[in-house]
Amino acid sequence: MPHTPSPPAHLAWAGGPLGRYAVRSARGIDRRLLGAGPLVVAALACVLVALLRLQSCFATGWSGRTPTTRMCPSDLATAVGADNLGRGLAAYLSGDLDVRQPPLTAAVMSLIGGVTDAPTLLTAQQALVITWAVLAVVLLGLMAVRVATVPGADPTQVVLSPVAALTVLVSPDLLGVALATLGLVAWLRRRAALAGVLLGLAVMARTYPLVLLAVMVAVVLVRDPQRRPDLRPLALGALGGVVAVALPLAWHPGTVISAWRAWWAAGTSLGSPWHVPSLVGTAVPDPLAVALAVLGWVAAAFVVALLLTRRGPAPSLAGLALVAVAIVLVTGTAAPPGASLWLVPLAALAGVRWRDHLVWAACEGAYFVAHWLFVNGLVEHTKGLPAGWYAVFLLVRLAGIAWLARAAVPSISGRHAPTGTLDRLPSACGKPPPVVGDAAYPPVTEGP
Repeated sequence: MPHTPSPPAHLAWAGGPLGRYAVRSARGIDRRLLGAGPLVVAALACVLVALLRLQSCFATGWSGRTPTTRMCPSDLATAVGADNLGRGLAAYLSGDLDVRQPPLTAAVMSLIGGVTDAPTLLTAQQALVITWAVLAVVLLGLMAVRVATVPGADPTQVVLSPVAALTVLVSPDLLGVALATLGLVAWLRRRAALAGVLLGLAVMARTYPLVLLAVMVAVVLVRDPQRRPDLRPLALGALGGVVAVALPLAWHPGTVISAWRAWWAAGTSLGSPWHVPSLVGTAVPDPLAVALAVLGWVAAAFVVALLLTRRGPAPSLAGLALVAVAIVLVTGTAAPPGASLWLVPLAALAGVRWRDHLVWAACEGAYFVAHWLFVNGLVEHTKGLPAGWYAVFLLVRLAGIAWLARAAVPSISGRHAPTGTLDRLPSACGKPPPVVGDAAYPPVTEGP
């Protein structure tokens, strides 16, 4: 039998499996030194690309039409002046600072804004964006390293995703995304209490981790009853994470719910399919838009239940989570370009193929450009994108998200484990009765 050489050990971080004859070190040194290092370097490269996209605004600031015409907008920089982040965390905790973000995200932004405050607005914006970029390298690298511990996941999709490079500095979503991803990995590694705490903190940074919690509970109740005892520490941990963030704001409860209250009253905005009628002068009423968004959560629950109860192997938890989050994202009242970052680590955990990931990324990139061209056209009609073309690119984005969600569940996309593996054995229909020995069918044998 010819010898099949194994790939070098340092290529394991890139998502490829170890070769047949490769031996992993008992202490895991090859994984720690040759795995985490390249992932962190890739995270640094991703953030540097994101900073390169913002270089025009670094010189001229984030005021006026410069951000939209030069494709360098950032909610992080805009919040410095709009939300007066220079007053710091103490002002936010005392209720004197209204940051239009969920509590944990607002607290972190206020903390960084107070530390990086400067005499001029441009200097303060530059300092906050650079500080957030350093935090982004840490969070992206940590996510990738933890995702690498999950069998079947592809950590390179966290740090090499074009979508991450586009969105990581557009909005503060990365904080909630990182906490939710670490919580999901902790659950997959059977650390229920830690998963609950991380997901509870994530809920206070972004709303979509509630979808992950719901999917996790559904999988346990329908497909994995042996883990039902883990639901109690999961719930207690999640409650503890929420309380840990809400308790310092107990004297100002309006601050805790201000972001969700604003969402309830905001109506539709760009990125949502429910906003398309307003482009032709017929806006969807705000109560109806909220009802459609709630129906999106119901639709996500129905699809997850359908996938869990169908016959055959159960889809992976990460695949189900990606499908549910994608449905909630495309049916919401708002889906800004930065929201696409939610799907990046879920695609990595679900083991989506790079081909499918890049198809989705191409759709997101096309929409990203169209979004800001359309926004610029609202002010200067001769230098913008018409509403009809914006709607076309919005449909392209929605189609890309649907493509990614379909690819995340093998039973939907038609992607299965290769025939002859323990995940999918050859069918014995039409074959003679099995015999003992080399002629036995199916020919499952031990490795060499």
